[in-house]
Amino acid sequence: MLADYLTKELDRTGHMVPGLAVAGFLWTAIVKVGGQPPGFVSIDGKRYSIEVIYVTPEHRGHGVATMILVGVARACPQQLALKAPLSPGGEALGARLGLPSVESTPEEIREMQETIQHAEIPWPTSAGRRGSCRRSS
Repeated sequence: MLADYLTKELDRTGHMVPGLAVAGFLWTAIVKVGGQPPGFVSIDGKRYSIEVIYVTPEHRGHGVATMILVGVARACPQQLALKAPLSPGGEALGARLGLPSVESTPEEIREMQETIQHAEIPWPTSAGRRGSCRRSS
C-alpha cells in the first residue's frame, strides 16, 4: 500500500513525495475497515497535523478518508490540521471538514530531504549511464 502511494505520487509529481510516511517525527497507522486495509495515515503528533493520508483506489469515494480524519480529529487535544502541499482531493476534503492547512517547518523539510536522498537508488540505464528513481519533469 505504501509502495502504491509512493509510485502514484511519483507519477503525479515527477519526484519523490515530500510527505513521506516514514519520517522520524511521524506516527503512521494502517487503517482497517471490515478487516481490510483500505489506507494509512501519518500523523505529526507534535504539530497535531496529518502529514499523509492515503486511501487505495478501490476504496475511494466511500468516505474512508473522512472517517479517518474525523476519528483522528476527535482524539486530537487541539485543532487538527493538514500539512501542505495537498493533493486536489486533500484540499477539497480539508475544506469540507473545516481543517486548516499548515506548512512544514524548515527542520521537517530538511529531514524529509534526507529521507528522500536515502531513498534514491541508482540503477543502470539502457545507455549504460546511471539513473535514479527521481524522475525529471
